Amino acid sequence: MSKIELPNSIDIKIKATHFEPFINKNAVKYTEKAIKAGVNSWIKPYQKPQLTGHDKNSSPLGRIINCEIIKDKKSSDEPSNYIRLYARITDKDAIEKILDGRFNTVSVGSKSSRVLCSECSQVITEDGLCDHKKGSYNEKGDMIHWVIDQIEYTEDSFVNEPADEYAGIEEVNFGNGWIEYRNFLDNRETHLKEISMEDCMTVQTDAKLSTEARNKLSESVFCGPGRSFPAHDKAHVLAGLKLIGKSKFSDSTKSKIKACLYRKGKRYGVVPSEDELKIDTIENLLTFGVDDEWTTEQRTELETFFKDNPDADLPDANDTQTDSNTVTSDVKIEDMKKPELVILANKLQKEFEDLKKSNLDALTLRDNKITDLTKKLSDSETLALQKEDEISKYLDDHAILSKKLKDSLVFNIIDLKTTDNNNEESKILIEKYSKRSVESLNDTLNDLRNLKIDNKQNTEVKVVLTTSQADNSDKNLNDQKNDGDKFKLFDQDRRSTEE
Repeated sequence: MSKIELPNSIDIKIKATHFEPFINKNAVKYTEKAIKAGVNSWIKPYQKPQLTGHDKNSSPLGRIINCEIIKDKKSSDEPSNYIRLYARITDKDAIEKILDGRFNTVSVGSKSSRVLCSECSQVITEDGLCDHKKGSYNEKGDMIHWVIDQIEYTEDSFVNEPADEYAGIEEVNFGNGWIEYRNFLDNRETHLKEISMEDCMTVQTDAKLSTEARNKLSESVFCGPGRSFPAHDKAHVLAGLKLIGKSKFSDSTKSKIKACLYRKGKRYGVVPSEDELKIDTIENLLTFGVDDEWTTEQRTELETFFKDNPDADLPDANDTQTDSNTVTSDVKIEDMKKPELVILANKLQKEFEDLKKSNLDALTLRDNKITDLTKKLSDSETLALQKEDEISKYLDDHAILSKKLKDSLVFNIIDLKTTDNNNEESKILIEKYSKRSVESLNDTLNDLRNLKIDNKQNTEVKVVLTTSQADNSDKNLNDQKNDGDKFKLFDQDRRSTEE
């Protein structure tokens, strides 16, 4: 492979599924009805991955960013009807393999809920296999095949031997226009050198996007809702920043869009100014609102503005002029003298180093953000586990206390109901009351306590009455004794007294 510096990403056009009347080597034919109904599954509800070898557990080499149905009526040895995929490849190793031709042919991954036999029209997905063998031939010499009448795509993979022998890379784009892939492989070194030189010497001169061209761009290149503020090249990033600077949008809307434009503009050398960095850190400038959804108020103010100014986020003629600090594209290198070439080479080297540093800063910022979010997630998970342990402990303690409370209520009730230490009776009562709820036991205990208080009061009254009667009886006896003493003198013998 060439030692020329490889780009960070490339876009490729892929001839994917060829459909009827084409039958692939697996004896499978896709109907046009199925293709039209299923083509959007490549990008909705999410962009499907570009893989290798149908390994769904591996990291994607890139993503499918767009798709379209092609019906090419030009005379050719290849089948004319197919789905064209637009894939953005970001994996360094995959980019190298595409540029040297090792990654070329592809195979689609999909699932289907309606498959028919071409010979008997039996719906195999509903009624099971019929007696006809896929890949064999009938009496007329026609291949018996399966007809895919419904399809949903899941991934696209680079493979060495595709079932569709015409499926593979069609064109490649480094950001400076599409190049036919076979032509590129035949003249690879020349194309890479030209692209490397153009990246350093030219400035974006993109024309305004038409509605059709805007709609073909991937959703991920826009920084505003409703496919506003495209940021697929330097000119449009600068145009978006210019509009934000003079707009009357809310501060939150401005900051969110500006952060996105700077993030996407880093690859083109667009970074915050020194004045902006004096106000806020580069991390805050690049990440403001990155995880927030657009609010209804923000969407409304942008929709209202672009309704009256539909092309306000696109570059005007002045924005697409050549930068005075770069070499103009019409300068011919072969006409330069040696000193001029040295100056140019030094300048290009400096611009290259600046861009490289800018990309490294962006990657560092991204990695730091990922590390920070990963740590926060880990801390949250740890805290959640601690809380779960605490809750579990509280539940265990509550169960133990509830058991002790219930046992205490049962034994208190038994103490109040039994008058002797009959173990057999106690066991029966324990078994009986243990089946009742704490609330019911509380009621029973309160009733027994109230009953005991009433009985005690009645007993005290009886005791008071009995004591009073006894006192009266003693008094009567004493009175009788005193009366006897009074008349005792009369009972004595007077003669003995006189003596």
